[in-house]
Amino acid sequence: MQIMSVQSRIVVSHIMHGGIFYADPLHSPHLYSLYDPTENLNEGFVRGYTYMMDKMKSIGIIDPLMTTPIWGWYAYPSDDPSLSDMEALIASTKEDDMVLLLDVPDDLVLLSDFDGFHCVLNGYAATDLRACQCDIPEVVDEEWNLCPDCLESINMDDPGDIKKSWVHIFDIDALDKDAYIQAVFPRIETEWVIKVIDR
Repeated sequence: MQIMSVQSRIVVSHIMHGGIFYADPLHSPHLYSLYDPTENLNEGFVRGYTYMMDKMKSIGIIDPLMTTPIWGWYAYPSDDPSLSDMEALIASTKEDDMVLLLDVPDDLVLLSDFDGFHCVLNGYAATDLRACQCDIPEVVDEEWNLCPDCLESINMDDPGDIKKSWVHIFDIDALDKDAYIQAVFPRIETEWVIKVIDR
């Protein structure tokens, strides 16, 4: 599966010189503060990363050396129709980073809705991502985008029900064609690199 991944020059150099790259949570600015990595844990990202790793394991993506997943993009649409997904990603990348086009084995990739993943990060129910899947013609609840029956089936105050709703972020087929689709996978291997784009 072709995946685009933004990585630092140091990481790209390591990969291109024959190394297998695993992400280190101590070097992830989303998991730890760059100023004080022992004190400023970002609980939302820890919850999100842990949830994604648990989901990866549940579908058979198991790598004993993975401590946090690698992130990439399966789809990165632009508001400018003249730009490809790759061009849009390159345009949004910081100058110090590089974009890798990878061919990651399909059985090592978990795809999800980038916007929906914010429900996981923030601890919200993911039921407001799209309309009900049922065919009840009643007016839907405007806040949660659900019909009354579906809304009643989920207790918005119960952390267990909220977590159960997160499964919706993996329903890629239900997304619009202009959705951002993120990918997580356990590592990057040199032979997976198709192209390196220097910003």
